Amino acid sequence: MKTVLMLSRFFPPAFDVGGKRTYRFARYLNRHGWRPVVLTERLPTDRRIDETKLDLPPDVELVREYLPSFGRFYGDVGTDATNPRPVPSKSGSTSAFRWPIASDIWLLPRFARMARSLAERYRPDVIFASSSPYSALVFGALLKRRMNVPLCLDLRDPWSLNFLQEGKPAWARRLDAATERRLFDYADQVTLTSRSARDAYRSLYSHLPPGKIECVYNSFDPEQRPEVRPKLAADWPIRLVHFGNCYGQRSLAPVLQAIAALIGRGALQREAVRLENYGRLSEADLALASTLGLSEVLVSLPAVAYEEGLRRLATADLQVLLGYGEQTLFIPAKLYDYLLSGAPILCVTPESELSEMVRNSGRGVCVQQDEASALEAAILDATRRFPRGTPAASVSEADDLYSANETTRQLAGLFDALVGPHS
Repeated sequence: MKTVLMLSRFFPPAFDVGGKRTYRFARYLNRHGWRPVVLTERLPTDRRIDETKLDLPPDVELVREYLPSFGRFYGDVGTDATNPRPVPSKSGSTSAFRWPIASDIWLLPRFARMARSLAERYRPDVIFASSSPYSALVFGALLKRRMNVPLCLDLRDPWSLNFLQEGKPAWARRLDAATERRLFDYADQVTLTSRSARDAYRSLYSHLPPGKIECVYNSFDPEQRPEVRPKLAADWPIRLVHFGNCYGQRSLAPVLQAIAALIGRGALQREAVRLENYGRLSEADLALASTLGLSEVLVSLPAVAYEEGLRRLATADLQVLLGYGEQTLFIPAKLYDYLLSGAPILCVTPESELSEMVRNSGRGVCVQQDEASALEAAILDATRRFPRGTPAASVSEADDLYSANETTRQLAGLFDALVGPHS
């Protein structure tokens, strides 16, 4: 069996969503001829962790040596669901002091020192480096140079094309873009989590063979689908549930405004609706809720363990799925959890790959953030559905497309192509 060395700073039981992608790959790679060795951070001791039990095959080796035993590595970023404080409204403003690439890029000498030991211990056939932070991609390139084995860079979401880059000063953005270009040239394979991002990068780096840049979607584990009873009509209030953090252009504002409009014209009683957010809210959304008189409707709850989170999603009347404003190169990872839970989805996004995926699933409706009447109709429809919480469609097609085993099969196929048929 061939060996892949997987660099992922985050990994369960950390809550960070990027670690869940590597975790699901690690669970299934041995079914496709690959033994995973995961180089990741030490067990978190200064943050909350997900209590969901890890379920990894015995041949998966976790090497928790990514970070040194000293130093502070976690700041107040909008994506940290374990931080209870609201995300500042100006968190995306330009700062001359934001690091290029990532704040842990200073660990590069550490990876240079570890390279020989990792090569001797595990003799990897392929290196897989997953961001974020983007520094993981640089560390992966260093290990490729030291070990002389193929490298697959998993950007997940765009880097230089990411709207969050706008918060960096111009000099840092230029350095990031130059680093990204060199990494794309140097890597043997690059993967992203959406076709739209893949196509954007194929256009940006048109000198590269198109097949060098591929899409491997995020996924879910069908065996983790929760078993829940349909809600009865008497189970009030109507529950709209959003999982994750609101920051940057990801805002609950259109949903809050739709709820306020329904209450204002008497179509919905204030006490009969609840908008639950599991994660961090933005200061702007909290202020809007107060202005609209919805402070008791909008409920901010901490991130919960994955299994418990799926149960809460499955009993929702509507799962609220937010895009990133007008951005279209991103597929929120929570989409796959929403598909797994089976509850109806209300997706607020422009026409995009995301809206196409939701519609094709048969699981929900998609509206644009300025389509107030459509938003109101979708929420009102949830109050009339009986039994409450009934799954919107069969899950078999989504299982075929987005199961962790299927996406891992695709990734393993890319690894196989890198090492050739006779290795």
